[in-house]
Amino acid sequence: TTRRLMHDWKEVVPKSTQECVASFIRGFVDAEGSVSDHVSVAQKDSSILEILQLLLLRFGVKSTISQAAGSWLMRIAEGSSLRNFQREIGLTATDKAERLAKAVAAKTRLGGDLIPIDHQIIWDIAKSVSVRPSRLIRHRRAHAITRSSLARFVEAVKGSRGYRDIHQDIMERIKRLEMLASSPLGWERIRSISHIRADTPVCDITVSPYANFVANGLLVHNSHTRVFIRRTASGPVRIARLVSSPYLPEGERLFKITENGIEDVEEEDTEKR
Repeated sequence: TTRRLMHDWKEVVPKSTQECVASFIRGFVDAEGSVSDHVSVAQKDSSILEILQLLLLRFGVKSTISQAAGSWLMRIAEGSSLRNFQREIGLTATDKAERLAKAVAAKTRLGGDLIPIDHQIIWDIAKSVSVRPSRLIRHRRAHAITRSSLARFVEAVKGSRGYRDIHQDIMERIKRLEMLASSPLGWERIRSISHIRADTPVCDITVSPYANFVANGLLVHNSHTRVFIRRTASGPVRIARLVSSPYLPEGERLFKITENGIEDVEEEDTEKR
């Protein structure tokens, strides 16, 4: 049945090989998607798009999901994501493949994704090596730069006459900018931050052998590094200690932070968990 098929693919496809997952996404977008200056897929069931979104991340393809006209829309619009989609997944439908190629070419001309850097930092570095900042950066008060523009800036600075004579701290800044320009990391703007009040136990999860797992689309790693509170022999004074271990060291005890400050965790509280 259709319901059974929907359940099966959600269980089977995420556990499949990269080649199998790429084929599944390709067929899905061929049948259900559309391509203009971006790739989009509309579905009434948002969970389908949520799983598809996670599968796309395996290929370095970022997407957004929003609600529109009684359905849900997944959209791939960022330059590097479109390039990765074209290279790693592709499309079988000729018309859609051609539109995808045009979209990738247009995004490439625009310079790719944005990296959040205050242009004043770049302006100051350019002046320190006697390079006219206006040749490299147009807007001094901007707070982001395209990856390709940052790469060109670093290349221009390193090729300048004053590069060898700059101060060590400026040299370190340039190295960090070079690392950002060549890094595979992407950047996303935080849309909102919500403060949720809840008295909920926090559980420590260990997944062998890699000690990481996917939680709501985020790769989470537990390092076992935590702060324990030690009672001193002379009284109730507590001393914080940072420990990297999954086990509670001898002489240490668990604690919790409440509205009243730091409180010990009693044995019955531990047993409830």
